[in-house]
Amino acid sequence: MTINDLTINFNHLDAETLLSDWQWLIGDHRLPIMITAVGDAFVQDRNSMEVFFLDAVNGQLEEVAENGAAFEALLSEVDFVMEKFSVNLIAPLIKEHPLPSGSLYGWKKPPILGGEYSNDNLEATDIELHFSITGQILNKVANLPEGTEIGDIQFQ
Repeated sequence: MTINDLTINFNHLDAETLLSDWQWLIGDHRLPIMITAVGDAFVQDRNSMEVFFLDAVNGQLEEVAENGAAFEALLSEVDFVMEKFSVNLIAPLIKEHPLPSGSLYGWKKPPILGGEYSNDNLEATDIELHFSITGQILNKVANLPEGTEIGDIQFQ
């Protein structure tokens, strides 16, 4: 399995707007440079050139490298790849259910809303739709106390 198997091509999409529903967390000065097949993203700061990992399951942003070269070096570290690309979660899906072009493995029911963190809860999802919905959901629940019951969610 290679990095190409664990990532999706998003060159056909507008990198400037793809993560617009995540600006509440990443700001407007970070652009996606790599998207994992399970719908997380690596974003690079336009000013500092630092690379961050956008965890689209938990709504967290973590610095992973001081620049693009340091990020590229991380891609050869097995532990980093296993963790950040959710290899154990999606490896069976890659073989059994290859992704159609323009999609990634998105959550049928997001874990933040009580869905299971398992490959049975993943399905092929449009890339833009995934980032729009997850960004809006996680923005709405970001400051709620743990255990808060969630009723209706409305999307823009």
